[in-house]
Amino acid sequence: MNCIWLIPEAPELGILRGLIDRLASVGGGPRFEPHVTILSGIALDAADLKDRLKSDLEKFPKFEISLAATETGTDFFKAFYLVPEPSEILDSLRRRAEKLAEPDLIVSRFDPHISLAYGNFADTERQRMREITDRALPLAVRFKRASVVRAAGSIPVASWTPVNSIFFKCDLLEDSSG
Repeated sequence: MNCIWLIPEAPELGILRGLIDRLASVGGGPRFEPHVTILSGIALDAADLKDRLKSDLEKFPKFEISLAATETGTDFFKAFYLVPEPSEILDSLRRRAEKLAEPDLIVSRFDPHISLAYGNFADTERQRMREITDRALPLAVRFKRASVVRAAGSIPVASWTPVNSIFFKCDLLEDSSG
């Protein structure tokens, strides 16, 4: 199974990796790459998926989302996460991905977030995680690419593999890379 993820840019990517690492040390959960899942459960081959998405997603601008709150849940893969401010561009990316990837795929409600810890945590662990995370907030996170990733709940987290990326046009945010 494949997913479409948004991958944060540096330096936010490093900040989020550091948070994920620290929280994994606190709660014992797995380490993984920071991302926003746009769509998951896609049975298409990764190359076919990229071909379907490429020309359309390349037209999207580079953008940023603002993260100001942490949330917790009881689902292993949504146990401790950051919630973005509402974003029309995230909603638009989701709609395009649904239409292009698998028009007949039955999808769940779109609930964008950046997970920081996977697992089942005691209240004391959640409190410690919140204390660590709150020091990094608020955080503006920039995105300029989507990646096709081989990942699913049935695949061990350590085996999740980015297969390819599609870079967005860079016109909404000024390119600071030089």
